[in-house]
Amino acid sequence: MLTPKLKFARKSFAGDATLKSLKSQAESVFAEFDRLSKVRNDLIHGAVVSLAPIDGYFVLMKFDVHDDFHHVREVKFPVAAYPKLARDLVNLDKSAHQLSNEVFELVKKMDAEGGK
Repeated sequence: MLTPKLKFARKSFAGDATLKSLKSQAESVFAEFDRLSKVRNDLIHGAVVSLAPIDGYFVLMKFDVHDDFHHVREVKFPVAAYPKLARDLVNLDKSAHQLSNEVFELVKKMDAEGGK
Protein backbone atom coordinates (compact mmCIF):
# COMPACT_ATOMS: atom_id res chain seq x y z
CA MET A 1 0.00 0.00 0.00
CA LEU A 2 1.18 3.47 -0.81
CA THR A 3 -0.21 5.29 2.24
CA PRO A 4 2.29 3.91 4.81
CA LYS A 5 5.18 4.60 2.42
CA LEU A 6 4.11 8.21 1.96
CA LYS A 7 3.68 8.59 5.72
CA PHE A 8 7.21 7.30 6.28
CA ALA A 9 8.62 9.54 3.53
CA ARG A 10 6.84 12.64 4.88
CA LYS A 11 8.16 11.93 8.37
CA SER A 12 11.67 11.43 7.00
CA PHE A 13 11.70 14.68 5.04
CA ALA A 14 10.22 16.61 7.97
CA GLY A 15 12.63 15.28 10.58
CA ASP A 16 15.95 14.67 8.88
CA ALA A 17 18.18 17.74 8.59
CA THR A 18 19.99 16.28 5.58
CA LEU A 19 16.73 15.96 3.64
CA LYS A 20 15.36 19.39 4.53
CA SER A 21 16.91 20.92 1.41
CA LEU A 22 14.63 18.68 -0.66
CA LYS A 23 11.51 19.04 1.50
CA SER A 24 9.65 21.45 -0.80
CA GLN A 25 10.30 19.26 -3.83
CA ALA A 26 9.29 16.17 -1.85
CA GLU A 27 6.02 17.75 -0.67
CA SER A 28 5.14 18.54 -4.27
CA VAL A 29 5.75 14.89 -5.26
CA PHE A 30 3.76 13.66 -2.24
CA ALA A 31 0.85 15.93 -3.16
CA GLU A 32 0.77 14.44 -6.66
CA PHE A 33 0.88 10.92 -5.22
CA ASP A 34 -2.06 11.85 -2.97
CA ARG A 35 -4.00 13.26 -5.92
CA LEU A 36 -3.34 10.30 -8.21
CA SER A 37 -3.06 7.41 -5.75
CA LYS A 38 -6.56 5.92 -6.17
CA VAL A 39 -6.55 6.02 -9.96
CA ARG A 40 -2.94 4.81 -10.01
CA ASN A 41 -3.87 1.88 -7.78
CA ASP A 42 -6.87 1.03 -9.96
CA LEU A 43 -4.72 1.03 -13.10
CA ILE A 44 -1.98 -1.07 -11.54
CA HIS A 45 -4.21 -3.64 -9.88
CA GLY A 46 -7.27 -3.61 -12.14
CA ALA A 47 -7.94 -6.21 -14.82
CA VAL A 48 -8.61 -4.92 -18.33
CA VAL A 49 -12.14 -5.79 -19.47
CA SER A 50 -11.66 -4.82 -23.10
CA LEU A 51 -8.80 -3.45 -25.18
CA ALA A 52 -11.29 -1.28 -27.06
CA PRO A 53 -13.27 1.47 -25.34
CA ILE A 54 -16.79 0.64 -24.21
CA ASP A 55 -19.25 3.52 -24.57
CA GLY A 56 -16.42 6.06 -24.44
CA TYR A 57 -14.60 4.49 -21.46
CA PHE A 58 -11.65 2.22 -20.86
CA VAL A 59 -13.03 -0.33 -18.40
CA LEU A 60 -11.28 -2.40 -15.74
CA MET A 61 -12.50 -4.70 -12.99
CA LYS A 62 -10.92 -4.30 -9.59
CA PHE A 63 -11.10 -6.53 -6.52
CA ASP A 64 -11.30 -4.62 -3.25
CA VAL A 65 -11.25 -6.09 0.23
CA HIS A 66 -13.66 -4.70 2.84
CA ASP A 67 -14.27 -6.42 6.17
CA ASP A 68 -12.34 -9.50 4.96
CA PHE A 69 -14.61 -9.92 1.91
CA HIS A 70 -13.64 -9.46 -1.71
CA HIS A 71 -15.82 -7.09 -3.70
CA VAL A 72 -15.67 -6.57 -7.44
CA ARG A 73 -15.75 -2.99 -8.62
CA GLU A 74 -15.95 -1.67 -12.17
CA VAL A 75 -13.50 1.14 -12.91
CA LYS A 76 -14.07 3.45 -15.87
CA PHE A 77 -11.69 5.98 -17.37
CA PRO A 78 -13.11 8.34 -19.98
CA VAL A 79 -11.24 7.90 -23.25
CA ALA A 80 -11.04 11.69 -23.67
CA ALA A 81 -9.42 12.13 -20.24
CA TYR A 82 -6.93 9.29 -20.61
CA PRO A 83 -4.12 11.24 -22.40
CA LYS A 84 -3.98 13.81 -19.56
CA LEU A 85 -4.10 11.06 -16.94
CA ALA A 86 -1.26 9.23 -18.70
CA ARG A 87 0.82 12.45 -18.84
CA ASP A 88 0.13 13.16 -15.16
CA LEU A 89 1.24 9.65 -14.18
CA VAL A 90 4.37 9.81 -16.34
CA ASN A 91 5.24 13.24 -14.91
CA LEU A 92 4.72 11.90 -11.38
CA ASP A 93 7.07 9.03 -12.15
CA LYS A 94 9.67 11.45 -13.52
CA SER A 95 9.37 13.71 -10.46
CA ALA A 96 9.59 10.79 -8.03
CA HIS A 97 12.57 9.36 -9.88
CA GLN A 98 14.34 12.74 -9.87
CA LEU A 99 13.69 13.14 -6.14
CA SER A 100 15.02 9.66 -5.38
CA ASN A 101 18.16 10.40 -7.43
CA GLU A 102 18.71 13.60 -5.46
CA VAL A 103 18.28 11.73 -2.17
CA PHE A 104 20.83 9.13 -3.29
CA GLU A 105 23.25 11.92 -4.26
CA LEU A 106 22.90 13.36 -0.74
CA VAL A 107 23.60 9.93 0.73
CA LYS A 108 26.68 9.51 -1.48
CA LYS A 109 27.89 12.95 -0.43
CA MET A 110 27.38 12.08 3.26
CA ASP A 111 29.25 8.80 2.79
CA ALA A 112 32.13 10.62 1.08
CA GLU A 113 32.29 13.05 4.00
CA GLY A 114 32.44 10.21 6.48
CA GLY A 115 28.74 10.11 7.42
CA LYS A 116 28.46 13.69 8.59
